[in-house]
Amino acid sequence: MNEIAEILREKGLGTPGIDIFIGKLVPSPDTCIAIIHYGGETGKYIQDSKLPADERPRFQLLSRAKRYTDAQDRAALAYDALHFGRRSVEGKKLLRCEGLQSPFYLRTDDEGREIFVCNYEIHRMR
Repeated sequence: MNEIAEILREKGLGTPGIDIFIGKLVPSPDTCIAIIHYGGETGKYIQDSKLPADERPRFQLLSRAKRYTDAQDRAALAYDALHFGRRSVEGKKLLRCEGLQSPFYLRTDDEGREIFVCNYEIHRMR
């Protein structure tokens, strides 16, 4: 998921370790993005290969902010940034990344901060 954090950094949506986090939504700062990996589809096998030729991991992006519109806007900007085809990041060939739906409102957390989410799928060669 480091490659996704790097794309968001390039698009000006934050800095990994400062306000973009991988694997968890941390208590602070109030305005941040979390990238949470989860299982995806099985890759495709080519000819007699023992392993799939590609991977299709999925992740959920959470956008949190004090104001509803700020969380929503950052989720929308991330959505736009993460729709692409044929790109290499950190030496990994990502063929495609796309949202599985539009960003949507999830909830208000215990600190009164708003959270929007969207699920994505990456298609990359092994």
